Amino acid sequence: MSVYGKYRNYSQLGRKGLDIENIIDVRGNHEKIVDMDTWNKAQKILHDSCCNNKIMRPLIGVLRCPQCGGEVRTSYTKNNNKLIRYYSCKKGVLGGCHANSINAEIVEY
Repeated sequence: MSVYGKYRNYSQLGRKGLDIENIIDVRGNHEKIVDMDTWNKAQKILHDSCCNNKIMRPLIGVLRCPQCGGEVRTSYTKNNNKLIRYYSCKKGVLGGCHANSINAEIVEY
């Protein structure tokens, strides 16, 4: 089952644009292309790699934006082929707050 049209103007409103009146529910009636055993193994690999990523984000859920008090997310940039990790305000993505980014290495050590 897939759902479309759940949010109105998502790029500006994010999840605040929930529009339950216009949801389109699409049920697939097609033949499986992946057996359940393979699907479950793939989901476990994805879950394990996702959860191990928390080692690289130890302050998620702890840090708060100094401007709005909201949650932070991790973001990345490359500088001279070196990946640099930042913590940034989640609301900054939607334009509701300044990004308030801080280098992860500075705040974690």
